[in-house]
Order: sequence, then structure tokens, then C-alpha cells
Amino acid sequence: MYNHLRLEYMIRKLNTKAQVPDITILEIIACKSSYFISENSIPNRSELTAKAGDEYVLDIVTKIIQVPKRLSKQHLGKNCELSLLSAYEYSRKSGVYSESHPVFFGTMRFRGQSRSGIAYIPSARKWTIEQQIRSSIFRFIEVREEHFQRGFGGILWIHLSEVNPINLEVEQ
Repeated sequence: MYNHLRLEYMIRKLNTKAQVPDITILEIIACKSSYFISENSIPNRSELTAKAGDEYVLDIVTKIIQVPKRLSKQHLGKNCELSLLSAYEYSRKSGVYSESHPVFFGTMRFRGQSRSGIAYIPSARKWTIEQQIRSSIFRFIEVREEHFQRGFGGILWIHLSEVNPINLEVEQ
């Protein structure tokens, strides 16, 4: 009996992992950016631990043009704010500042009247992405998420494009 239940659990787990990701497509309306830098020196016994940090935020206002089938269609045509972040912490070691690289992560939220997303992006691309959005090179964002649960879905990847991804699927 125990082995049978364990086998059923493992099969369900494998089937869950094999599911096709949810897809949300957003049309870019506008964006605004901000940049923050701070110095945080922390006394550590007899020596001073010098640290500094910076954070870049690109808030993109979008219109939702496709939501996952499992979500309510009430979100279609509504605005969604997607925040792309880039953050570094610099710490002094042996007289040299070193960078700590955050791991990419993100979530999308479609719950009631709230529609938003947040994701970390590589620091090297932050200024280029903003310029390409402002010059209308990137006009659409395709977000693939883990299956939404209670209005939340973990972001698997983000694709910025000048062409609506829905049109690409039709042409192929």
C-alpha cells in the first residue's frame, strides 16, 4: 500500500513538472526609471566592514493582451506594471570592491484589481533595455510563468520584442 501511494505521488510530481508554462503577453505603454545608491559601513568588532549598494528600477506600464487560460479574462485590456530590477552590493575585501550578483527571480500577480510583476535583470543590460523600450524597439513583453496559484506565478523567463508574439505564432 505504501509503495503504491509513493508511486502515485511520484507520478503526480513528474506530471506537474512537465506542464506547459503559463503565458502572459503585455503591450508596452510607458516606462520610468529610478536609481538608488547607498554606503553602508557596519562596525565589526575592531575593524570597519565597508559596503555599498545600488539598485536600478525600470517600471514599465503595460496593457494586458493575453493571460493564461486558467486566469479570468477580466484582466484583458487592463494595465499591468512590470518592474525590472538590477541590484548590486559592493564590499571591500583586501582594498578592492567586489560585486555580488543576485540570482534572477520574479513573480507575476493577477489578483482582484491588482496586476503587477517584478523581476531581476542582469546589470549589464539594464541601460540598454531602457533605451530600447524608450525608442520603441521593444513594444511587447512575453512572460512565461509557472502555473498560477491563487493569482501568483513564478516567472520562468521574459522575452522583450518589437513584434507581438501572438502574431509570430500565427505566421509559423
